[in-house]
Amino acid sequence: MKITVKKLVTIIVSAVIMAVLLVGLIIGDVMCARYSNTITMYLCGTGLDDDSEQTQAARESGNALAATVEAEGAVLLKNNGVLP
Repeated sequence: MKITVKKLVTIIVSAVIMAVLLVGLIIGDVMCARYSNTITMYLCGTGLDDDSEQTQAARESGNALAATVEAEGAVLLKNNGVLP
């Protein structure tokens, strides 16, 4: 089977184009994985409404819980010799 010069050039050009496309896809995939959070933020937003009453109530509840945990932890630190 004889391969003509035209077919050989076509094969080589096709292989080069496929290699360039493959490298481009790999680079694009790596960049998308690296910046996925930024891309999601720009496309979908943060998903939080910081000014809503529900968000403010959740923050206040979280702050109250943090204060309770802090107070209980302080009590445990003051129990010298009582706990094993």
